[in-house]
Amino acid sequence: MSELTGGRGDEEQPETIAAEPIACGELAGLFGPLAGYDKVFLAVSGGADSLAMMHLVADWLSSRAASGGDCPDVTVLTVDHGLRREARDEAVFTRKAAEALGLAGEILTADEPAPAAGVQEWARAIRYRLLLGRVDEAEGACALVTAHHRDDLAETVLMRLARGSGVDGLAAIEAVTYWGAVALVRPLLDIPKSRLVRTLEVRGVAWLEDPSNEQVAFERVRLRRARGARAALGLEDGALALTARRAARAREALEAATDALLGDVVRDPRLTAAGVFPWQWSPGSLSDELAIRVLMRVLAVVGGSDAPPRLARVERLLGEMGAEGFGGATLARCVIAPVRGTGAAAGEGPCFLIYREPDREALPDVQTDLREPETWDNRFVIERSGGGEERVRLRSATRDDLAAAGFIDLRGRGPVQSLPADALRATPVVETADGQVVLLALAEMIELQEDGAVRTARGAGYQSAFLAARLIRDHRRGHGNQFLADQ
Repeated sequence: MSELTGGRGDEEQPETIAAEPIACGELAGLFGPLAGYDKVFLAVSGGADSLAMMHLVADWLSSRAASGGDCPDVTVLTVDHGLRREARDEAVFTRKAAEALGLAGEILTADEPAPAAGVQEWARAIRYRLLLGRVDEAEGACALVTAHHRDDLAETVLMRLARGSGVDGLAAIEAVTYWGAVALVRPLLDIPKSRLVRTLEVRGVAWLEDPSNEQVAFERVRLRRARGARAALGLEDGALALTARRAARAREALEAATDALLGDVVRDPRLTAAGVFPWQWSPGSLSDELAIRVLMRVLAVVGGSDAPPRLARVERLLGEMGAEGFGGATLARCVIAPVRGTGAAAGEGPCFLIYREPDREALPDVQTDLREPETWDNRFVIERSGGGEERVRLRSATRDDLAAAGFIDLRGRGPVQSLPADALRATPVVETADGQVVLLALAEMIELQEDGAVRTARGAGYQSAFLAARLIRDHRRGHGNQFLADQ
C-alpha cells in the first residue's frame, strides 16, 4: 500500500514547514462558485492535494449551512486503476475518509487492463473517462472538481515550453472548462501545494503517497526534483503561474477574434447541411495566428474529432495551402480541396472546400429506434420530427443513393459552384424497414429553381441538423484542456 504520510512534505519542498494552512476566511472565495451547481463531485485520490481539498470543501459546506446558505450535493469519487495490489485498499481508505466527513463516497474501477507502455497517459485517460462518465449520469447542473494547484500549473508551463508550445499551451490549466454539460472546476490553481500539505499537517490528517511520485522516468517528477535549481534561475512557481495567466488572457482575445471570424464562414445552407465548410483565404488576408485557429477549429468540427489536430501539422498545412499549385490535402479525417476558377477569378482570393473524408475511417452504421436523438459520427444529430418508434438504420450515403436523389452534381450560387459527391458520401441517411432511404444532409438543403425561386426539400418524417455552430462554440470549451496538452 502507498505510504501513509503524516506530513513534513518532500525534501525538495522545504517551504512546506513554513507555509500557512488554508484559513476559514478563504473558503468562500475558493469554493463559493460551487454553490451554483446542483451536484458537485470531488475527484479525490487520497494524496495530500485532493485530501486537503476534500477537508476544505467539507468545512465550507458546514460554514455555508450554518449561515443558512444553499449547499450542493457533494459526492467524493475515487478511481481504482488496478495498477497495484494495494490500489483497492487505497480507494477504500479514501472513501472512508470522505464518509468520516459526512460526504458520500464512491469507488470507480478501471474496466480495462493497463498497457505495457504509456501507463501514465492511460491512467489519466481512464480516470477522466470514469469520472466524467459518472458525473454525466447525474441530473441537474453538475461540476467535477479537481485539486490542481499552483505547482501543477507551473510544471505544466515548463513542460509546454519544452515542447515549443504557443500561446494556448502556455496558458496551461484553466480554472473552469467544460466537457459537454459537465463543468471541470479547479478552485486551487492559485494555492501552492505547500499550503495544502500544511493544512493537513495542522489537522493531524494522514494521506497517501503514490510511489510513482518518486519515479524519475516521469517528466513531472524530474521537474519537481529540480525545483530548487529552477528557483535559482528565476523559474519559481509564482512567476510561471503569472506567465500562464497572461498567456490565458492573450488566448481569450484570440479566441474571441476566432469566434467572430467563424461566425461568417458558412453562409450557404446547402453546405452547412452537408457538413462542408467553404473557406476563402489567401496568405496575408488574415494573420497566420488567426488563420491557424480558424483552420484548426474547422478541421475538428468537420472531421468529427474529439480534439483538433496537432498545431505543427496545421501550421504545415496552412503553408501548403498558401503555396502556388496546391492540389489538395487530407488531415484529421478531412479533405481540403481548392475550388478552381471561382473566388480567384473574382479577385477575392482562392476558395477551399473542407469536408469529411468518406473513406478514411468506417462511418457509423447503426440500428436505432430514434426514441432519443442520435449523434452520428460526432457531427450530426438525428431525431424524428414526427411520431413512430420503428427501428431504422443509420448509415452513410452511397453513390447510388445520391444518384437516385439527383444530387451527384449539385449546383448553386455563390463562390462554390459544385458540391463534391465525396462530401455527400460522408453524410448520414435513414433507411427504413420498408427500404425507404432518406438523405438527411439534403433534407434541409435549399434547392434553386430555374426561375430563381427557392424551396426547401425535406426528408419524409425526419430532419437533421449539422452541429457546426454549436460545435464551433463549444469545442474550445469542451475539449480545450485535453487538446492543449500537446500544443
